[in-house]
Amino acid sequence: MVEKKADAAAMVQPPLGFAADAHVSSFAQYLDVHAASVRGAGGADFWRPEAERIGIESLPGPGAAFAEWNFNCDQGPVFARWMPGARANAAVSCLDRHVQRGMGNKVAYFCCRVPKRRSSSIRLQPDPENLLHFRGQEGNEPEDSSQLTYGELLEQVCKCSNVLLRHGVRKGDCVAIYMPMVPEIVVAMLACARIGALHTVVVSLFSYSSNLH
Repeated sequence: MVEKKADAAAMVQPPLGFAADAHVSSFAQYLDVHAASVRGAGGADFWRPEAERIGIESLPGPGAAFAEWNFNCDQGPVFARWMPGARANAAVSCLDRHVQRGMGNKVAYFCCRVPKRRSSSIRLQPDPENLLHFRGQEGNEPEDSSQLTYGELLEQVCKCSNVLLRHGVRKGDCVAIYMPMVPEIVVAMLACARIGALHTVVVSLFSYSSNLH
């Protein structure tokens, strides 16, 4: 048992190997990035290339502020606006842009289903090529696992989106996802995002009758 409390002000440095591969490799670099993000017209010079990189469209024009706000009631209505007029699709940002860059065969999603009683004995090794590691519920076998590439995941999301559309789901509709922790739950969430439907995930531990009320 550790008796001495850690100093709340102490800074814990990441391993050098981990920091070397990070997008921001030091605290000094973080301060520089933060300063750039708030400089000028709402940090437009910084945020425009970042927004374009992840596929955000209809960005504010040249010279326009990316962020506008007023928190002083004496100066008018309180508001905060971020990239007004811009449009984004989470599914496109997560999948399409990677496939378009020739990464369709790269693993995007790794699912390891393990029994809860053994979950503490199994560890997933981090892989910089993978965006998501997913630990699900019990499989038929203790070591059940699966993986999906960006291309495969995109195909499944498009199929699920078409199913939702055929059932009358449209942009702005609300969808409740009632599923166990299986890979298909992410497919369903991305499918909703793709067609502009709002979604909420209901924990599958609740019974069907409980959800009705």
